Amino acid sequence: MSTMFLLNSESVYIGYSMEELERIKNLLAQEGIEYRCKVLSHSAQWGTIGTKRGTFGSAGLNQGYEKQYELLVKSKDYEKAKRLVHK
Repeated sequence: MSTMFLLNSESVYIGYSMEELERIKNLLAQEGIEYRCKVLSHSAQWGTIGTKRGTFGSAGLNQGYEKQYELLVKSKDYEKAKRLVHK
């Protein structure tokens, strides 16, 4: 991911739904809006003695909330992207 893109970007989606992520990515692509996707894996976060999954296993983890997705668009495209996403 280019550093320049990240410096001049805004989030249009932050959530846990892969279906919603794909829906929004398709909308942005149809409109020719360039985007970047960041994924945060909560089970891979480091604790004091290792990753959460490595320390505690996956028991009790809600798999639907294991990964958080963030879609970023360039600041110049933010208003248009926001209107598309929230139709």
